[in-house]
Amino acid sequence: IEHPQTQIKFFAEAGADIITVHYEACSKISPSYLRETLELIKSYGVKCGAVVNPDVPVERLFPVFDLCDMVLLMSVFPGYGGQKFIEGVLDKIRAARQCAISCGKPELDIEVDGGINAHTARLVTEAGANVLVAGSALFSAPNFAEAVRELRGQ
Repeated sequence: IEHPQTQIKFFAEAGADIITVHYEACSKISPSYLRETLELIKSYGVKCGAVVNPDVPVERLFPVFDLCDMVLLMSVFPGYGGQKFIEGVLDKIRAARQCAISCGKPELDIEVDGGINAHTARLVTEAGANVLVAGSALFSAPNFAEAVRELRGQ
């Protein structure tokens, strides 16, 4: 979505519990657009989050951590499933968790999306993530329940 503010009302009225917006989409419009969009989401009584792609420093989100209920760190570039996890995102997860703790929001959800499997799930949770998005690791598994257990480290 190129202009997220134009769509927030529709998602909120449809019953979304949390709406996340990409830093990259917002920064193309204005330096304050991300904050304004997160505030708009909150005005509907909906939780909000901000997202960065693997090539964008997580520090770009630090100024809006006060508004966020979640930050999403993409560990692949959006577009298609089955991509390999980008290991450099681990440092971004650690930095995000440290910032959350430092700014008094240790409960902030840190989500990671892309290349999540049993091995990378352990790495990202050890780095500080607590919400994981797994696609190919689940949907290509012969036994869905067993794949979920493996992701959880059980």
